[in-house]
Amino acid sequence: MKLGSPVDCTYEGGHRALGRRGRNLWVADGRIGHGASRLKYAVPLSDVASVDVTERVHGGYRVHVRTVPDLGLRREPPTTLTDVTVRTRDGQAARWLVRGKGAEWVRQQLAPHLQEALIPFYDDLPPDERSPDC
Repeated sequence: MKLGSPVDCTYEGGHRALGRRGRNLWVADGRIGHGASRLKYAVPLSDVASVDVTERVHGGYRVHVRTVPDLGLRREPPTTLTDVTVRTRDGQAARWLVRGKGAEWVRQQLAPHLQEALIPFYDDLPPDERSPDC
């Protein structure tokens, strides 16, 4: 499963084995990670403790001055951003950012693959099993 083009999805860092940045979110062959056209940097799904998916809105009707061709004002709508945090058993937290798609859509894409690997969503964990460090 690839979460990427035409969806804007970037890896923002957080896990030593995955590096600092990249494109797309992949779940394939018992691994999760990133890569532009294929799964290139990954960790085994067996190392994943949970996955957190949270939605937020960025911006919202900022006014930009356009100089050419007209001098009018343009309004920019707010952008939906969804943060995906993959928490591994060693305490690291790999983070992806999905632009333009909500948390529910992202969860629907990930759910079958996580369920198959018996990986819970962070919100589904009992409060005493949630790690505040990540």
